[in-house]
Amino acid sequence: MIYAILYLVSILVWGVYFYQKIIKNVHMLQLNSYRIARYWRWHQNALRYYIRLSELVLILVLFIGFYINGVLFFLMWCVSFAVLFMSLPKQTEKKKLVFTARVIRLLVTIAIVTIGSVGCTILFTKIAFELMYVFALFPVLIIVLAVLINHPIESMINQYYISDAKKKIKLHKELKVVGITGSFGKTSVKHFLTTLLSHDYNVLMTPESFNTPLGNTKTIRNMLQPIHEIFISEMGAKQNGDIKEICEIVNPKYGVITAIGEQHLETFKSLDHIITTKFELIQSLPEDGIAFLNLDDKHIADHLKKLNLQCKVITYGINNDDADYQIFNIKVSRSGSTFNVRTRAGETQAFDTILLGEHNIYNVTASIAVANEFGIPLSKISSYVRLIMPVKHRLELIRNGNITILDDSFNSNPVGSKMALTVLSQMPEKKILITPGMVELGEKEYEYNYAFAEAAAEVCDNIILVGIKQTKPMQDALNNIGFEKIKLHIAKNLQEALRILPKFIEGESMVLIENDLPDTYNE
Repeated sequence: MIYAILYLVSILVWGVYFYQKIIKNVHMLQLNSYRIARYWRWHQNALRYYIRLSELVLILVLFIGFYINGVLFFLMWCVSFAVLFMSLPKQTEKKKLVFTARVIRLLVTIAIVTIGSVGCTILFTKIAFELMYVFALFPVLIIVLAVLINHPIESMINQYYISDAKKKIKLHKELKVVGITGSFGKTSVKHFLTTLLSHDYNVLMTPESFNTPLGNTKTIRNMLQPIHEIFISEMGAKQNGDIKEICEIVNPKYGVITAIGEQHLETFKSLDHIITTKFELIQSLPEDGIAFLNLDDKHIADHLKKLNLQCKVITYGINNDDADYQIFNIKVSRSGSTFNVRTRAGETQAFDTILLGEHNIYNVTASIAVANEFGIPLSKISSYVRLIMPVKHRLELIRNGNITILDDSFNSNPVGSKMALTVLSQMPEKKILITPGMVELGEKEYEYNYAFAEAAAEVCDNIILVGIKQTKPMQDALNNIGFEKIKLHIAKNLQEALRILPKFIEGESMVLIENDLPDTYNE
């Protein structure tokens, strides 16, 4: 009887610890969009932090346990897993696990597989405990198996939702759909355009970062109403075909490409793949559709020449005589930006905005062009532009006493990071940079981060790097150019960076937070 109770208690104690590791892994799977390849890469990169030395000590416990009294083995097992549970590292999660229906289905499958596997060996004590130990050490094995088991079910569920969204769009015959994509700037244009159009139309946009096929599907099914006249769809992509898949759901008549750069190279593999994927939006437009393109973007301009598009093309650019909407007379201050736009028809209008950075002038002008083509006069649009607010974490200016935060933490890329440094350089205050650098740049990641650090050294008085391993390229660059060590700090995470920030504050200070990596990059 005592033996059976100890057996049960040993399983329960192990189960509590195993559940915590499963939840951690499912969280990472969710942050990696449930894609096994990306989750597996996270697991490989995090392995040195993920498997703790204390877990490996259990091998010794198992080895000794089978050659000593059974009761003593159970006690050693329980104490070991209790200590492991209490010593689990506490990390502040930026984005917590969301217990969606999909996550619950996955956890149920994991439970069935785990209980079934352990249950089959329950009469063979040695095998059962060895199996439980392997599961605790490598929960990735159970999770990948559960994902593969659930894949047919998830595919059917997703296809049902997508088909339902397609039907809803088709039934809404008067709805005008605007698709927005680009390597950067698409979320800003989505918000800016919504501001400009909402005064004259009933507009729905995809919320937050709902820029995937399922994100668009969820928006359509849960939020689209008969009263909506315009639907603005943000379209993100990490591999070929992603944009095309969204277009097949929403059927855009209008398409905007903000800019194209070397982002997500880890999955795209090449810049050419990025360009062709972004242009999937334009090539999906009907003959009476309209494409809005940034003519100053070399990748867009060059690819446009290769295509024989049937739809109308409207371009915008700075001091570009070939652009349909030409931007000129730009003036930038810490209070915002002013600029003029001249249309191909010769109409000129002045605009002013509280937004910072040349890239935001491009984003606003893209929105102006779309709104104007929807029949809103430039003079009217000018008053609407004054109402545009910065999008959170995208060069958002936050003042707090003598400290001004330039929050550009949502994401970072080679072009965007340069623009952020340009804005920072225009400010009179002491300049401090907090950054983990850029990610998902494939083989060029070291090169781009090295160059970013070199550029930052010319602008910043102090630099706080976030991530000892992650920022190695930037550390190398700063060391090689002789950046003073007293002006540099390498923090383990953003929380530590913010804790030591006051040490660098002197009088009026401007702090640029360039990028904030998700929990999958925790060291």
